[in-house]
Amino acid sequence: GQQLATLIVALVGLISGLGIFLLVRIDIEHWIAAHAAATEEIAHENFAVRVTEQRPDEWGRLTDHFNDMAAALGQAEVMRDTFGQFVNPEVRDDILKRYPGLQVSLQEITVLFVDIRGFTRRCAGENPERVGELLNRFLTLAVGAVEDNGGYVNKFLGDGVLALFGATHPEERHADLAVACAQEMLKRLARLNDALTHAGQAPLVVGIGIHTGPALVGCFGATLTPRIGQPQFRREFSAIGETVNLGQRIEQMTKKVGGPILLSEATRARLQNGAALVDLGLQPLPGAPEPVRLYRVCDDSS
Repeated sequence: GQQLATLIVALVGLISGLGIFLLVRIDIEHWIAAHAAATEEIAHENFAVRVTEQRPDEWGRLTDHFNDMAAALGQAEVMRDTFGQFVNPEVRDDILKRYPGLQVSLQEITVLFVDIRGFTRRCAGENPERVGELLNRFLTLAVGAVEDNGGYVNKFLGDGVLALFGATHPEERHADLAVACAQEMLKRLARLNDALTHAGQAPLVVGIGIHTGPALVGCFGATLTPRIGQPQFRREFSAIGETVNLGQRIEQMTKKVGGPILLSEATRARLQNGAALVDLGLQPLPGAPEPVRLYRVCDDSS
């Protein structure tokens, strides 16, 4: 009788152990399946996925870490997608690397403004499609010259462009690159003007202003809170400050003292390669607190 009782106890223990093992196995397999499915979603860039089942053990801590990782990936993807809409991927990655969290910092940069002279008068009475096509041709060559010289096109200003050098990534030669960009822009404009003249149209004349100095560089914008839903962000990577303002005023001075390329004393002092320049002396700039020494960049052919 004792042997039978022992056998029964052993069988009950074995069956109970097997039952517990199967339950634990099913539980763990279900947990693994949930994580595998969520990982597959992450691989397909669905960063909104979460493992909802919570556990009080070490497996639960792994679940928490997985959900935190998915949230971080989602936030990073939003930032990358946002920048990808207005800068090319390489520049976007440079910006996110230099300005983590999209913060604002003080940087020395060189700004370049270029504007078409008399374009508003030229547009009067013209076919809008023809005007748009001509403007697009100019902006295309301007953007090409900027990007080929390591600059960043910050804004289209109607019939002009604001470009930044040394803003998206560290670059000691930002002043030289801006001057090289301006010269390259004129070469490309000359080819466009040859085509316009051949087609019986008037050539384009531009003014270019270049200035170097400190500026606040980073992501500026607004946070809008709707009544329903998540906050909405309106952001622009840009540069602000007196350096930018002076750059635009120098570009406007090409109308008064001639050009087509003018640069400031601050830019001249930062040039490493040198350039053929004509000293125009101190010039009063509208809105500037004191006169600024300006230089005209000589034509490459001169």
